[in-house]
Amino acid sequence: VTMAGQVGIGDKAHIGAQAILGGQAGVLPSRKVEGKQAYWGTPARGHRDYLRKLGHLDRLPDALAEIKALKKRLEELESR
Repeated sequence: VTMAGQVGIGDKAHIGAQAILGGQAGVLPSRKVEGKQAYWGTPARGHRDYLRKLGHLDRLPDALAEIKALKKRLEELESR
């Protein structure tokens, strides 16, 4: 097992052989982390899944602006 800095592991958690826990990863109590995979985030998720979700977070402000514009446009169309 490889653990980077500030990794947290809850009580009774099981870390599989050759697992990699990236910086600040958190394994919740009584959870199982499979071996031979990399994990990041809290709760610990597969590295690829973590990066995908992080990318979605970066796009949230643009999505929110688009939703607000669509909502405004819809209100304009309904008021006709």
